[in-house]
Amino acid sequence: MGYDHVMQTEEEWTKERLVPLLRQLRFIKVEYTHGPREKGRDVVFADFDRFGIMRYYGAQVKVGTLDASQGGQVLNAVIAQLETAWSEPYRDASNGTDHQLSGVYLIVSGRITEEARERISNKTGNWLHLVDADQLVLAEHSSHSMISNTERIRIICMAKVEVAKARPRLERLLQDLKAFEQTHSLGIAAVFLPTRSAARALDTLLFDLDPRDLSSLWDYQAALGQVRFTIERVPIGTPSGDISGTIGCLITSLPDVLGLCWRVEWILDHAVRSERPGPGQRLMQAPATSDDATSPQEEGK
Repeated sequence: MGYDHVMQTEEEWTKERLVPLLRQLRFIKVEYTHGPREKGRDVVFADFDRFGIMRYYGAQVKVGTLDASQGGQVLNAVIAQLETAWSEPYRDASNGTDHQLSGVYLIVSGRITEEARERISNKTGNWLHLVDADQLVLAEHSSHSMISNTERIRIICMAKVEVAKARPRLERLLQDLKAFEQTHSLGIAAVFLPTRSAARALDTLLFDLDPRDLSSLWDYQAALGQVRFTIERVPIGTPSGDISGTIGCLITSLPDVLGLCWRVEWILDHAVRSERPGPGQRLMQAPATSDDATSPQEEGK
């Protein structure tokens, strides 16, 4: 599946496509760092060299095609960001240590034209590595073979269990919220809604599933996160303030989240029961119910 045609913002593409790919390629400490203090780095990641020494790398990310005909200001801005990324040390927030990067990548979701490559290379150094859609596709295929099918199935099955546990908890939460309308007292301040296994399954299936099924998994993750964020702010017992608006919003949204739970379970079941697609292929969209699940594949576009 190509990278250039996906109509996403730079942030969406980086978080939904690039970061999972870097993790599948077994890089560690993958961190989305875009923001006011990014110092030219949208993503930072690390790896161990053959002597066991951790090496840090930064990446400047661009969506679309990088063409010299876009104007000198565009390329000059990119080059300035790359030079800042290389020259400024990176602070690892996990331990507070500073590190000089071992290299910087310019990762572009589309093409980098030959003229743009030449102009960028002439003003940087051998610390810079250019990656475009062709290299990303090769990396995707490489990552596909890094995890065994047995491990893939194990990860998906763990996610199925996690989603199955979340559903009755959401149903209980909905009952409690409806009861609040009569009693004005809430017995549950927060509901433990695990998401780690589902997130890992999403990373694992990023290059297997039909894009519509991937969208359902992303929607599920986002919806569950929003429920957790909201319910953690609802107090136990009889609240002192008016929280009827928050309760009403949750009551309205929870049926949709429960529907997503069912859909995600069917998608994961479909992935387990289907033959693993080869590089460049994707599973067809999961059927409406798990009883109809088959194992057809179609070549990725």
